[in-house]
Amino acid sequence: MKVSTIVVAGLLLFPASSVFAKGVNDAQIASIVVTANQVDVDAGNFADSRSTNADVKTFARLMVTDHTSVNQAATDLVTRLKVTPQENPTSQSLKSEGEKNLASLRALDGAAFDKGYIAHEVAYHREVIHA
Repeated sequence: MKVSTIVVAGLLLFPASSVFAKGVNDAQIASIVVTANQVDVDAGNFADSRSTNADVKTFARLMVTDHTSVNQAATDLVTRLKVTPQENPTSQSLKSEGEKNLASLRALDGAAFDKGYIAHEVAYHREVIHA
């Protein structure tokens, strides 16, 4: 199937080291794409609701919009190709790490929250650039 080649383009929005684990199939890649983007959507929604900084809120909304769009494109593609996303250790790890990130952000307020949210987003996306 061509899903691996096409869906990999959507992978540019989350850590490549998580995706390029050996032995993943198309269904697992689909799950990884959706999970990784959902993690950023969840963090962005939380930051938008929690931050009082206009710039942070704008950035959070951009993350929600962009990652929702990638998820929609990935979902449309796998539906058209009749691939059912399959959970796997990488997608489960991404979900767990996203939950840990949200838990750490819940403990922060004000400028510390903003700094924590942005720092995590920069690190998360920087990993992709380096890959």
